[in-house]
Amino acid sequence: MRIFIHPIPLGQKANLAAIIEDGKKATTVRVDDIVGVAGFILPGDRVDVLLTRKDGESNAVSDIILQNIKVLGIDQKADDRLDKPSVARAVTLEVSTQQAQRLTVAHNVGTLSLILRPVGEATAEAPQRFSSSQLGSNDDKAKGVARAASGNTPVNVIRSIKREEYSVPVDRAR
Repeated sequence: MRIFIHPIPLGQKANLAAIIEDGKKATTVRVDDIVGVAGFILPGDRVDVLLTRKDGESNAVSDIILQNIKVLGIDQKADDRLDKPSVARAVTLEVSTQQAQRLTVAHNVGTLSLILRPVGEATAEAPQRFSSSQLGSNDDKAKGVARAASGNTPVNVIRSIKREEYSVPVDRAR
């Protein structure tokens, strides 16, 4: 990772452009007290970005659209004397151009949510869609056992921005 620091004249405030990594851009997403993890996101933290939207007429779905994204800034008051977090209205993220495009489109089709990652966690998870039809099932292990017993496994096929899930028989002979 190569970081280029723009020279800042003595006596002037550092600007955001001076801290953006080479090849990245800064983009801001609007948040509220829930989406902004109740004010606990701080510059330097890493977040995952979820998109929640309607899929069809009644089914709501949630997809992880970006993972391990660095937070560059938030619109909180910078006062270390405050004993509780203030509510952010916007969070500025460090992203590639393609990720900025993805965020912009996602913002226009649904609601964005941020998930705060633990310090040092850089591993990416395999993104899986969660839908409102799955809300009644809270035991993922039981679902896995039921799938194994049925001899089928789910396969997600993504075409453009539309995802479809198919149930495919599993050949247990191998």
